[in-house]
Amino acid sequence: MKTLLVSIDFSNSTEAVLQAARELASDLNAKILLLHVVEPVEAYVPVGASMDIITAPTPDIVPDANVLLKRLQQLAEKHSLPATLVDCRTVVGVAVVEILE
Repeated sequence: MKTLLVSIDFSNSTEAVLQAARELASDLNAKILLLHVVEPVEAYVPVGASMDIITAPTPDIVPDANVLLKRLQQLAEKHSLPATLVDCRTVVGVAVVEILE
């Protein structure tokens, strides 16, 4: 294994995930790609069998990709992940699609 993809959602489990990734990467002599996916907010949501459409609430604050990228970099530093072995990326899209890509 050359690279471990570690998807980060900044939830309570993030710290444990990073710890495990660091240990596994060390054991495998692998690089780590930290990825955070910002999913776009849908403007309309289909409801029920008749496919009625309602307006979904939009968030008051739209996350800034640069701020999220900085958070990933800070997490990498906090967990002693060498900058030469870590790549941090933030993308906008559907999480499943972006992770598989």
